[in-house]
Amino acid sequence: MTFSRLALVAASFALLTAAAAAEPTTYPLTLENCGETLTFQKAPASTVTNRWWCLNDKNCPIRGW
Repeated sequence: MTFSRLALVAASFALLTAAAAAEPTTYPLTLENCGETLTFQKAPASTVTNRWWCLNDKNCPIRGW
């Protein structure tokens, strides 16, 4: 393996490691988008997904999940 390839692999590993070490979400969490502010006081107790629309679409990017 050449030095440049080894350096690329090392840099890629460092970036992936940094992404995996992200801090957990803290609350209250305030988000701002298009001038609107939304604040969540605590984490949600449950979540809902809605992917039925994609199950019959052969071009769906998440098909097979």
